[in-house]
Amino acid sequence: MTAAEFRRAGGVSEADLAMLDRHNDMVVVLDSNGLVTYGNPAAQRRLGYSTNEIVGKHMSALIHPADLDGAVEAVVDLQSGAEVTPAIFRVLRGDGAWMPLELSATSHIDSGPFTDTIVVVGRYPGDHAIHMRISQLLTEGAPISKVIEIIPDLAQWRHPDRPYLVIYEDIEGNTAFVGSEVAARLVREHPGENTPWFRAALSHALVECDPSDFPADLQAAAAGAGLTRCLAVPVPDPLHGSTALIVAWAVVGGARLSVHRYSIGQMERALTLVLHWRRNIAELERAARSDSLTGLSNRTSFFDHLERKLSGRERRSRATAEPQSNDELVGVLYVDLDRFKTINDVYGHGMGDEVLTEVARRMNYVVREGDLLARLGGDEFAVLCVGLHRVDEVAAVAERLLAAVCSEPVVVNGQALSISASIGIAFAPVLPTPGGSDALLELADKAMYDAKAAGRNRWVIAPNER
Repeated sequence: MTAAEFRRAGGVSEADLAMLDRHNDMVVVLDSNGLVTYGNPAAQRRLGYSTNEIVGKHMSALIHPADLDGAVEAVVDLQSGAEVTPAIFRVLRGDGAWMPLELSATSHIDSGPFTDTIVVVGRYPGDHAIHMRISQLLTEGAPISKVIEIIPDLAQWRHPDRPYLVIYEDIEGNTAFVGSEVAARLVREHPGENTPWFRAALSHALVECDPSDFPADLQAAAAGAGLTRCLAVPVPDPLHGSTALIVAWAVVGGARLSVHRYSIGQMERALTLVLHWRRNIAELERAARSDSLTGLSNRTSFFDHLERKLSGRERRSRATAEPQSNDELVGVLYVDLDRFKTINDVYGHGMGDEVLTEVARRMNYVVREGDLLARLGGDEFAVLCVGLHRVDEVAAVAERLLAAVCSEPVVVNGQALSISASIGIAFAPVLPTPGGSDALLELADKAMYDAKAAGRNRWVIAPNER
């Protein structure tokens, strides 16, 4: 049915038809049997059908099979006079792809051109679809970088020819750019203090600039790229304590930036959500890998680090006690406080916890930069030393640990408690087989008991087991 035939059949006036033809939303009219009797130009253009292709189709041929039951229920409700809430359905495009559309409908019109018909209005739910995708990726544990890549789509689907850019720090603290390559190039090449992005990051406030406000070099570069007014929106990054930015440009001869405020607001809210989600995940991961009492790494974290260090080298396959001078080795120091059970039995576990916290603080102060101190449980600690070449390097660490623990009493609630420790040491060039970290720690554990047997308050290197 052509537009003219639709007008004559339904008694539609020229004004009615003109209104439908000009409508930005997709409008489709169904008869009481669910057949399409009219599709406005917006529906034909966006769905990819001609007038002859869309008119006469049944709704069941246009709605995704998985969504059809819901669509039929909506039609039945409409015909019974019930109110129907707009919902998202997948609609078949002319090219065979499925397009998600938010559909609302009206029925039971008593007079006028649409008597006994269903008028369906379709809107592309871009914001909704993108937010759903972001939520899905977050709940699936996708890398945050992959999620942030989607955020410019919240603006881009409405304004595909406008440059939008997200600037943030990745998990390692490196600056990352997502979005328009032109906008990213301008930021990289013009980091000066008078640029909109610098001013927004410094002031933590929205900055909007005309070209006359730009530094001369940026003004020329923006003009050369066909860009004019710029908007920079700061978004706090709670993980790094820094500021992420959304940068948007108006193009020469295009709409004013005010047209894009809704889209920019959507981006800002989504980026805020994702950055806070990232911080919360990081805190949960840190808590899962930290000892709740001392704040040191816990046993799981220690073993993960040790296994990575051991599997990263392929020189020899057994733990050794006498490393060769040219070998880079991993060393493990197993530290156990002497007679700590007595402190818990005499003074209580509360005081024992305070002693452990103070001992951990002292030891953490004297380990080398790059080494890892962990609490394995109870009064047992371990140090992972990397980049070793000689025995005396790790022996020096052991001496500093003993001095830190034993040189001064630990004072708790006015009570001075003398503390000592026994330390076992083991080395490994590489243990590429499964269980290598367990074998190395077992060697250090045995050496620690040898230290206790030799009189405590000393360190012992595990015997060579090659």
